[in-house]
Amino acid sequence: MVAIVGRPTDGMFDVDGSKMTAVMLFSAMHGAVDEAVADPAKTDRDRLFKSVKNLSLRAVVANRD
Repeated sequence: MVAIVGRPTDGMFDVDGSKMTAVMLFSAMHGAVDEAVADPAKTDRDRLFKSVKNLSLRAVVANRD
């Protein structure tokens, strides 16, 4: 289960374990890239990269185990 938690790490995602974190990140990254592939003319590649990177970093930091 993915949830935004209310604690000093507000805005981070709390996922149950490192394997599930990896699965969720893999799915999220592919979903974002699929959208870009579907309509490349409307895709801001820099924004896409920064968004995927920031989500990944927040999830990894929040789910160290």
